[in-house]
Parts: sequence; C-alpha cells; structure tokens
Amino acid sequence: MTLLTSYFVKKEKEVYNTSDAFLSLSNGRCLAACPVYDLWIFKDGRVIYKGIENVEKIGVHKMYLSMEALKHLDLLLSKMSTEDIGGIRERKKPLRLLKFKGKRIVYQSNRISGSLLELDQLFKSIIKSL
Repeated sequence: MTLLTSYFVKKEKEVYNTSDAFLSLSNGRCLAACPVYDLWIFKDGRVIYKGIENVEKIGVHKMYLSMEALKHLDLLLSKMSTEDIGGIRERKKPLRLLKFKGKRIVYQSNRISGSLLELDQLFKSIIKSL
C-alpha cells in the first residue's frame, strides 16, 4: 500500500509542479458554501486551476494567458499598496491567500480596493474562461 501511495504522490508532483509559479492564489473555506480553489500563474503564461469544492469546475484545468495579459497582471501587482487591503474580517467570507515575488497577502474579496480589486476581478475572469 505504501508503495502505491508514494507512486501516486510522486506522479502528481511531476504533472502538477506548481513550485515555480510566479503567482498563486488560494480561496479558502468559510462558514457558508464558498468556492474553494487554487490558482497558479507562470511567467510563460501557463495557468493551472484546481477546483476543490463549491465551484463549477472540480479538478485540475489548464489554460494560457497572452503576454499582454501577463504584462497587465504584473503592472497591477506592482501598483498594489497596503491601502488596497481591507480591515476587519468576517467569518462568513473566505480568506484568500495571494503569493507573488516573495510577498504573501491575505484578504477578503469584499474588503479590497484599488489594484487588488482589479487583480481579484482579473482572477475571476481567468477562472470563468477555463
């Protein structure tokens, strides 16, 4: 049994290696039926989405972004400030974890503004287009 388990774990890491993604987004659970998913974006435009629960598409899905979309994404990341991140958190809303360029930002989508709001809308449109 251990041999089989190690084979499948190794195979999944090879197929879905996300450690070299330049950006990752995780949408966590909440008290309601919130969507739970992970999203990774790579410098070459590759996008890997993993729908976990309460989402339209369950499982792993892939697509590519244009270089123009990547440049826009990078611009929004560079313009983001701490003022874009909202204040007090609600337990009813899921936390989102955004990682990029060594930074880690935890936020709720209903409490953001500025470039982070634009980024969040971009992530939603990427997920819809999968």
